[in-house]
Amino acid sequence: MSLSPEGLNRIIPQAPQRAEDEEIARFQLRRELTYEVDRRQAFAEYCAWYRAVARQHQEELARWKGCTVEELRRIKPRPTARCAPRTSLTRRAWNWLRNELRRWRAA
Repeated sequence: MSLSPEGLNRIIPQAPQRAEDEEIARFQLRRELTYEVDRRQAFAEYCAWYRAVARQHQEELARWKGCTVEELRRIKPRPTARCAPRTSLTRRAWNWLRNELRRWRAA
């Protein structure tokens, strides 16, 4: 006797699809779609709120600086100071030692 898929179907018959399984699948799909729609709607509401608050803050800042929002938008921010990356104490000690050895060899 061979163990092909057809042979297994004869040994272990598959249960026929029931209407309840399809109903559960439809319910699950409806639930996922509802969740997605609610999530996107909440995100759109958050974006609208964020834009309104940003606009309000821009108007307050413009009033505080004594200019209009358009003039405020034309102001370019000052460049930030570039700091050299800090080296670790171990790296600095090795660099010092290397430089001392070079000076000692050169002398």
